[in-house]
Parts: sequence; structure tokens; C-alpha cells
Amino acid sequence: MSDSTPVFPRALTLRCTPELVQGQKVYVRIFPRNVRDEWEKLQGDGDDEKKNLPYSTALTYLKFKTGGYVHLDRYLDFLVSLEKIDDDTLRHVFRCIVGYSKGLSTDQAVLLDVPPVADAIASTPEQEFEMTRFLKPVPNRQPKCPDWMYVAVPWVISKKLAAQKFTIYDLVPITEQVPAKETDGSLKRDTDGVQVFKNRTIGWKANPNKREVTYLPDSRGGLIAWDHPIGRKYNIRDDGTVVNDATAAQYAMSRFSVVMKTEPNVVHPVIFLDAHITRVHSNMVFAKSTNIYQGRDGLPILHTELVRSGSVREVNQRALELLARDEMDVSLLRDLQTRVTKERAVLEKAAANGEFPSFITPDAGAIRPLMPKNDNFAVGTGPGTLHLRLLAEHVTKVLGEKASWVGFAVEPMTFEPRPTDKQKMPPQERVRRIDAGELLHTIGFPSPEEITASVNAQGFDHLRIVCLWYRHSTRLRMINALALAFPDSPPIGDPESGEKVLLTPGISVVFRKAERFLAHGDDINRTVEFNSFEDDFAGSESNVMVAAWCETEMPALKKNEGEKRNAFLLRKERYDGKFQVRRFLAKKDFVCQFMKGMKPGSFGNPSTEISPPMPGKDHAAYMALLDLYRSLGIIDQRLARAIAKDKKGQAAGSFVYCGIHVRRQAKTVDDKHTKRIVVATALFPPEEEGGAWTMRAWTPLIGAWVPYRQAITAFHASDYALHVDGKAATDKERWAEAAAHVEDALASLVHDELEPGMGYVVMVDG
Repeated sequence: MSDSTPVFPRALTLRCTPELVQGQKVYVRIFPRNVRDEWEKLQGDGDDEKKNLPYSTALTYLKFKTGGYVHLDRYLDFLVSLEKIDDDTLRHVFRCIVGYSKGLSTDQAVLLDVPPVADAIASTPEQEFEMTRFLKPVPNRQPKCPDWMYVAVPWVISKKLAAQKFTIYDLVPITEQVPAKETDGSLKRDTDGVQVFKNRTIGWKANPNKREVTYLPDSRGGLIAWDHPIGRKYNIRDDGTVVNDATAAQYAMSRFSVVMKTEPNVVHPVIFLDAHITRVHSNMVFAKSTNIYQGRDGLPILHTELVRSGSVREVNQRALELLARDEMDVSLLRDLQTRVTKERAVLEKAAANGEFPSFITPDAGAIRPLMPKNDNFAVGTGPGTLHLRLLAEHVTKVLGEKASWVGFAVEPMTFEPRPTDKQKMPPQERVRRIDAGELLHTIGFPSPEEITASVNAQGFDHLRIVCLWYRHSTRLRMINALALAFPDSPPIGDPESGEKVLLTPGISVVFRKAERFLAHGDDINRTVEFNSFEDDFAGSESNVMVAAWCETEMPALKKNEGEKRNAFLLRKERYDGKFQVRRFLAKKDFVCQFMKGMKPGSFGNPSTEISPPMPGKDHAAYMALLDLYRSLGIIDQRLARAIAKDKKGQAAGSFVYCGIHVRRQAKTVDDKHTKRIVVATALFPPEEEGGAWTMRAWTPLIGAWVPYRQAITAFHASDYALHVDGKAATDKERWAEAAAHVEDALASLVHDELEPGMGYVVMVDG
């Protein structure tokens, strides 16, 4: 790759020009509003089975029927494919879907008269488009691409990239000899007084043993090294010998994603290419999706979602039945279902014996379920910069001059060093600290002076941290963490229960054993328990900011005989002391943070108490203390100063930086509704030069900008709002309600919080 080719830390970016998709046709049905309304009614509202069945069945059926390159918009705005889909196919599948929504079997559904909605979907004309039509340059603005282009373009790009084999190689270091030095900076010499040299890496070069790897396109618009799994059983040296003759088949695959987006100030739409390690799961029943090799050249690796069946997953049975009726080859789907059936038997046997189910990953075959979450894994998770380099070289080789890279000017945001950072520490002090067993850094804790400044900027004179514990080891871990956070303070020692210990002027801590208050159980009168140490939270001063640092552990609760899953989850939620304590304190307007005192057991082993680690190694405690600061609206002022550096005369320090976070939370315990969360957070510059930046937040529950700690307590004092709350009737309208909340937050920010002429920056995370 030439030096002029930009390589970015996470992704490569191409301009999506007409030349990239020259001659490529796509087939689209754009459904009118009346058809979309009927589809919305068909999905139902509130019944989870009814809501998900029509879409997943139709999409799975159409993927297998057409080879994979097909996408049905969830709201039925459009249907796009790289191959034609005849009207009868659509009429057939949607007739059955209407039947399924009425509770009919496949045998009954296929005999229905064609419903009006199915006929309307099939009668919507299929339009043929040249992709270049939507990418032609428009003066002074980006070309306006329809939504389906963002689905179809990655298919085309990945097919082009998969047409040629990838050339891969390892990088080996380029070294030079340099004089070795002692820890005090002097030149190092051996016992005879001869100067000692060491090898220093000054660059990297490609290993001459290059090899070729075939990547196959997948139906999501990416590429997978299907025939080249990565894992102990599959590691082979360049000379063909096996690296590790392991019997465990745990493995992963290299995958490249291709995504089309728009970027501000870039005339063309852009193509993001990124490298991933896709890990294969040991079983189907707990996977959420699977990759399937269709066995014929020209067909992509099929990415298929698995549908929920009780607490496990399985293949979409109705899609399987429909495809079998069409005399399609459904042997792969049947193999998939056979595997699910066998794995269900393993679950049932383990449950009957009171054991933990164990699955062994099969050898790499045509069906490969994907790991649903980021667990520990023998192969690793990071793709690495070499992965991206190889991808960039392949793109340049395949697309040639058509590949126009986008160069982003990145303004680095650097944090000023702390006085104790080792790179600024004199060599003699560094040696002394190592010999004394002391730390070389401060674990990321803000300085006591900055904490005090942030507390004062919020209108308080003092910060009090109340440590609630019930194991002496947890109490000692809290003491050790506070000692690191306040290194110049007197030793905390062994304070009495309720004794206020001054850490530094304006900051104190109180330790209180509160085993009953923190314990799990739904029969505890926490109000009575809290009364015994209520003075720790109150005090006579109204200018004291108080927060609680609490011990907790995972509840050891098991399902009762015959108890349904949702009933168990509800009972577990009411039993868990952490949730009850947090809500109890939040209703009193106190922020709290929890730290586990027990390490949960695995594979049937009991939980074990967490002993105080070596100084500098108890990261769980350090992160808990930092999270407590954040919940109080206390930010590391180095972050604010890094943001506000005025490098190009734009007065960055005078802006308010606002982040919008929107998401739909997991289902409620009734398994019918989901919760919707909308939160806006903003960093405000100080009113006076040299003052502390502050953090405020907005939620629909409050409807106004308040100090961050107040938003946190309001957030935790009540349940999240349901996505179906409000006046909206459809899912799309409900998201429009969420957008209206965001508009309200920004309007309130502009009218109620900003000084005249002050600008603001908005960042959105959805």
C-alpha cells in the first residue's frame, strides 16, 4: 500500500462514486402508504409473537428463495433485491403470513383466498434502476440516495471485492541497534565495561511468504474468509505443519464489513470498510443468528436470524415449511433444525440432573452459529491494523483508479499529563518508587483540587462519601482505593463506624457497616435499617454533597419447580438488594455506586470472597469510585481542557457540548413491551475563566436541564417509560415521539441554558 493511502484506526473510507457501481442494476418495489398501513395492522401491537412473525418469516423465505441478496424493510417502505422477484412469489408468501397472523397452520394458510394486503404487495410494480442514477454529483450538495441504496450498494461492493483472492502476509519488524541505558539514564555496560546495545524496532515490512485467501460475500453486504477458520485446531505454518494439534474446534473467521453512509462536508456518499473477527458459537440454542453456506458459486453466505422459542432459539419453522412446499432444497435448514433438536435434548438432560449444559463446538461446516456476545474466547477479538492494511491493499488492487479514498483531517485531543505520570517523573524518583513498591501513576483519578472545584461549581462546599459495607475485605478495598485517590492525605487507618474522616479540605468519608440494609430480599424494611445511619447522609449543613458507595453481590436465586421464566425474572428483580437500595436512595435524591464483594462461581462452583488485591491492581474498585464521581457530575477537568483547546481560532472553550442518547431497552418482565430511554447530557464551560466545567442532563421525566446528579437520581427512582406509552399508534410514530423529546431537549437548552450568542455542539448515539 502506498504512503498516500490513508489508514484509519477503525475503518477505511471510500467515496461512493458512480464508477464504483457502473452497470449494476437493482430491483425495487416501493410500497404506497395504504399498503404500509395494512402491514402495520398485520403486525399487531403488543403481542410479541404476532409482532415478529410476519417480518422474520417473509425475510427468511425470500432470502432462500432468491439466493440471499434481498431486503424487506421492516416497515414495508420497500423491497430491494439484485434478482427479480415475481409477483406470484410475493402473493404466495404474504397470503401465508396473513394466515399465520390469524393463528392458522401452513396447511390452512396456503388454502386462503389471497388477502387484499398480499395482492397489494404483489401488485406493487417492480422497478429496475441503474444504481449510477442516484450517485450523480449535484452542485453544492450531496446526491439524494433512497434508503434502499444503503442496503444494495454494499452487496455490489462486496461482490466485486470477493471476485479476486486476497493476498495476505505477516509483518516482521525492522530493527536497528541502539545503546542500552540504565534506569537512571546512563549508558549500560557489562561486567567488563563494554557498552551494551539492544535492538529497537524502527518499522515493519511484509513477510516474503505471501499466500492467497478466498473471501466469500455474505448477504449482509460483507465478506467472510469461510474456508480459512482461525483457531487452535486450524493454525498451520507456512510450511504446512500444524501449529497446535488441539482437539477443541473453537474457532473464528475473518470478516470485512461494507457499509454505506453519508458524512458531513463530503460531497459523495461514503463506503466504510472495516475488519472484524467473527467468532463461531458452540451451540445454536443460545445464538441469535447463524451463517449458512449455500453450496453454490455465485450465492452469498446467508446470514439468518434465529427466532426465539421460549428461552432458546431455533430456525423459523414457518419459513421452512413454505420452502419445503415449493420443493426448494431445504436440507441445510433441516440440518440446522436437527442440530437445534439435539441441543435442546442436552439442555433438558442437564436441567433434569441439575447440571450446567456443556456444548462442544463442531468442526467448521456449512452451518456456523455466531457468538451472541463478547465472552472470553481462545482466538481473541481484535482485528488489528494489519487486517485493515490487507483490506486496503485488496481494495486498491481490485478497484484500481475507481477507489477514491476519503482523507479526514483528525485533530488529536491530548490530555495534559499528571505530575505523577511516569513519563514526566525524574529517573531517580521512578527507581525509588519501584524499589519501594509504590505506583508509577494515579489510576486515572482526578486530583483532589479538581474534585473540590467541581463540587464548588455545583453550589456545594463539601463532598461526603458514605461507604456502606458488610465484608471487612470490601471495606479494606474501599480504604485502599481512597488512599490511592488521595495520595497526599493522612492514612485513613481503621476508622470507627460513623466517624467522619477528612481526606482533604472539602472532602470526607464515612464508613458504616450496613449488612441488613444492603442484603438481598423483598421482606426487608430498608427504611428502618436506613434510620440507624441517616445522620451520615444528612448532617446539619445544607451545603454538603453526599453520595453512597455500596457493597453488593450477585443474588444466588434459582427457579422454583414449575416457575415460568418471566415470573422468575420478576421475583429475582424484587429480590435483588442492589436494585432496591439504589431506588431507595434515589428517591431521597442520593447518588450511589455499587462494588461486588463476591466473585460469582461458575460451572457449579460456589461464589468466593474477593480479597484485597495488590496496590494498583483492584481496578473494579477504582472504576466504581470513578463512576461515583461521574454520577455526581464531577468530571476530569483535563477532559474539558482537552476539548476546549483553541487550536484554530474557533473558541472551542465557549461551546456547550451536548450528547443525545436514545435506545429501546430490553423487554419488560411480561415479555410484551420494551422500554424507551431518551437522555441528553451536556458539558457547560465555566462562567469565569479558569473555573470548573460542569455537567447537566435532561430527561423526558423531568423536562428541564438539571445538574447531572439530579437526573441520575430521577432516572433511578422510577421505571423507564414504555415504548408504547404516549399517543402514538405505530412503531414508527413512537420513534417520532422520541425525536420530539430530543427536539424539546435542544429547545430547552437554547432558550433556558445558553447565554446569548453561545454556540453548542450536538453528538447523537442511538
